[in-house]
Amino acid sequence: DWFGPDQGEIQMLSGVDGSLVYRVPVPAGNHHTFGQESGGSMCELPDLDQDGYPEFACGVDGAFDPAVGSSSVTGVVGIYSGSSGTLLETLIGEHDGDGFGGHVRLAINLTGVGTASLIVSAPYYGSGRGRIYVYDLPATDCDGNGIPDITEIAADPSLDCDGNGILDSCEIEDDPTLDANNNGILDSCECLVNAYCKSEPNSAGTPALLSNSGSVSVMHNDLTLQASGCPPHEKGVFFYGGAPAALPFGDGTLCITAGSAAYYRFSPVMTNASGLATQGLDLAAPLQLSGTITPDSTWFFQFWYTDTSSAGGFNLSDALEIRFCQ
Repeated sequence: DWFGPDQGEIQMLSGVDGSLVYRVPVPAGNHHTFGQESGGSMCELPDLDQDGYPEFACGVDGAFDPAVGSSSVTGVVGIYSGSSGTLLETLIGEHDGDGFGGHVRLAINLTGVGTASLIVSAPYYGSGRGRIYVYDLPATDCDGNGIPDITEIAADPSLDCDGNGILDSCEIEDDPTLDANNNGILDSCECLVNAYCKSEPNSAGTPALLSNSGSVSVMHNDLTLQASGCPPHEKGVFFYGGAPAALPFGDGTLCITAGSAAYYRFSPVMTNASGLATQGLDLAAPLQLSGTITPDSTWFFQFWYTDTSSAGGFNLSDALEIRFCQ
């Protein structure tokens, strides 16, 4: 089956909920061979069409073009719009069996002219000697200051806080909702940690307080939650949800509700002799898909613990509202 299941495709998924945004077939206008592995080699590109979204390149080393010959498997590279998946341009290999498109990479200012370049490998060119192709990409200047955007970003990476190759100022100008507080910084790059919801004293005589260490950057992925002031050697569970609350619960206050999502509970832990409990978060391995923590998302965290010497038998810490950033 020349168009069998191994031909591959690209699927663009939402970073918020994992839903399918669009599918991208292999570059249009070409015939394709079994095992071509579309999507096997990809890289992000700058915003070439100036629509506020970065583009991407996909290598298909098992494709052939009818202009070359139906039996000549040259390989192709498609350059696609990141916003819609529309094919913008197709690059075609030179010879049968070259493996053109086996690997694609973006290089910054490789040729010294202030632009980005797309590097494409053809590992089997010339009976296995291989060849590298370098394509200079059009220089973009979204703010119209006469300096290529990529040059500005290389000199000052803070101008592109989310690392997508587009000046933040241009993203905000194109879509002001990306900067809700109008402070000139993308909301997705602003981290926020806010303690709320008073906790009640426990049998140790102190209220349990929730804090964090590490950052709340999704990219850094090094967040740890800490609950202090708990009774020693008691069981507890860190959990989070989508909205704040203030409901009497046991000897304390439930400060979180599921919101539009659900409650997400980590595995039980024990407080130590000092009444401290900790929980590391691996943002790359969500407890459930609907609880995936992404940049610019806000979640509410709390610690529930047993208190066997108290009247109610359990209590809770105060809570943290965390808005995660890039």
